[in-house]
This record gives sequence, structure tokens and C-alpha cells, in this order.
Amino acid sequence: FPTARGSSGHRLFISAFMIASKVICDDTYSNKSWGIVAQGMFSLREVNQMEREMCNYLDWELTVDNPILSNFETAVRQDFAQDHRQYPNYPLTPMVSKRAARAAASTAAILAP
Repeated sequence: FPTARGSSGHRLFISAFMIASKVICDDTYSNKSWGIVAQGMFSLREVNQMEREMCNYLDWELTVDNPILSNFETAVRQDFAQDHRQYPNYPLTPMVSKRAARAAASTAAILAP
């Protein structure tokens, strides 16, 4: 999440958890309550900003298609079937995001001779 303000992993975790909860659950916490869940680390204004930034970064692509999720699950199951010294690095394209795939295609088109 390269455009996140500050370097706190807490911001990313709370943003991701908050958005996932809102997508998955019918009844979820308000943003004011998420500030409490975060043990007062962020004001309501910061929580709102974090949510906007994360949604904008994700291009409001808040759900994952089944084929993308299945491919990702297969890769994770293969990689974690044995103990490894390092965590694998999963490419964004085409495994995770249609937005990332579009960005990669645009970059490839620009770089093509």
C-alpha cells in the first residue's frame, strides 16, 4: 500500500479489517466504533480518511472473483504445504486484482517498442 500516509502497520490493518467487515457483514461497527476498536489510536477523522484512502487505492474493487480467489488459494496451499524460511511474494497480476492487471497491461503497452 505505497500511498498510505505514515508508516504504521496499524493503519493498514484497521483499514483492511474495517472494509472487509463492512463487505462481509450485514451489521458492522460504525467508523466511530472502529476508532474504539483501534484502542483510540485514531480519531474519527483519521478512520474516515484511512477508509477512503484504502478504497481509492483498491479502486473500489472490494470483492474478489471466485477464479482469482481459487488461484490465490491454490498458490498459498502449495507454498505453505512445507515449512519455508521466507514468506513467498505473490505478484498482484493476475492473481489478486483486476485493477493491478489493467495497470500492468497499461505499463506493458507504454514500454512496448
